[in-house]
Parts: sequence; C-alpha cells; structure tokens
Amino acid sequence: MITNKLVTREGMVLHCRNKGKDLGFKAILADESFDFRFHLNIRRTAVYTCTFSWHGNVKRFDIFRADRDDNPRSTCGICRECIWHISESGPCLLFSFLLVLKTSSSFGNHSSTDGILPFAPKHVVVVNKLTSQAKLIAHCTNKEKDLGVKELLPGSSFDFRFRVNLRKTTRYTCTFEWPGNKVTFDIFRVDRDDTPKSEFGVCRECIWYIYEPAPCRLDRDAGIPYCFDWNS
Repeated sequence: MITNKLVTREGMVLHCRNKGKDLGFKAILADESFDFRFHLNIRRTAVYTCTFSWHGNVKRFDIFRADRDDNPRSTCGICRECIWHISESGPCLLFSFLLVLKTSSSFGNHSSTDGILPFAPKHVVVVNKLTSQAKLIAHCTNKEKDLGVKELLPGSSFDFRFRVNLRKTTRYTCTFEWPGNKVTFDIFRVDRDDTPKSEFGVCRECIWYIYEPAPCRLDRDAGIPYCFDWNS
C-alpha cells in the first residue's frame, strides 16, 4: 500500500511497474492510498519500481525488492503487508505495533551486551528534519529523569546517553511541538530498540529524524529509515 503523505497536502501522480506488468498512472490526493497484490516469481527476483510526481518534483523508488522486503537476512525484515508513506523527505516503510512482529537480523551497530544483558549503553540522537523548516521544540523524559526543553533549528540536533536498567524496562518519551502541531513519541523502548527479536533490530546509537508525518529511526546498513506512527 502506498499513501500520499506530502506535507503540502497536494495531490500526487504515481506510476508503478515491473518488467512484466505496468500498473498504469494513478492520481492520489492527500492521505489517499493505492495498493496492488502479486506473488513472487520462482527466481525471487521481483522488483516493482514507482515514479512519484508532484509540483516541481519527479522521484523514483523501488517500492518492492525481494532482496530487501522478502529476505530473512535483510535488516528490513519480511513484509507481507508493505505499507509505504510517501513524503517530500522520502519513502518510509511503516510498521505498526498492532501487527505481529516478525524476527529478523538485528543491526550491526551494537555491542555483545546490547539486547541481551542489562546496563547496555545507549546514545539517542534527535534531528529536526521538518520539511517546513520550522523550529522544533523537544521535551524528553522518563520516570526518573527530565531532560528539559530543547529548541532545535532546522537540521540541528540534541542527544543524550544512558544505560538500560536492570529490569530492562527503560523508556524515554518525547513531546515534539512545531507551529500548529503537538505530538508525542517513545523515542526509546526496550521492546523495540534493545531486543534481538525485535523486527527493527538493536540500536546502540539510535538516530531519529523527526518529520511532520512520522519519526524515523535510521538504519545505516540498509539505507532506509524505519518510520512509525506518533503516539498521539
């Protein structure tokens, strides 16, 4: 499924195809979606490429690649329902915790203690990537610590370090504000960010790009961010 999440709320024209099939041109308004279904070929070489066009922009992206989206060894895991949000900043493969999480290989940037033993060191980096170029106000806390209010200009960041607690229940929640918007998100959760069985892998350096449609955690190996729904 492909959903138009352009921040400008304008319509988008997309054109998806593979070597054997052309899905035609589709016009989708803001928040509208287009979907298609298929079976992998015997050689498991299926690739669907889409061209996305909106005012002043033409972008191209492989919306499905067997080596990335149907490979147990891929850091992106296997998606049966491959849900993509398309914004000006790029395509985001969306995961929802309402879905059953699948096991995939974890990220390469972790130590032997990460995800296995308590007290693993973590470094969280939050970057203002708002496409509107607005200032981002961030306020992150957990049950014991308040990190204070941070004002982030476009492209700037702030970071903090900690160790996962003995019971492995550590959670940091952030409130993000920009003109006309106030949202919250768990910027670190052990079940998502420090568990080997998590679909999203273990991160020792957890780098988050904050966009209007979604917060996205970078995967340096696969080159594609994992993007999530806001808490509220």
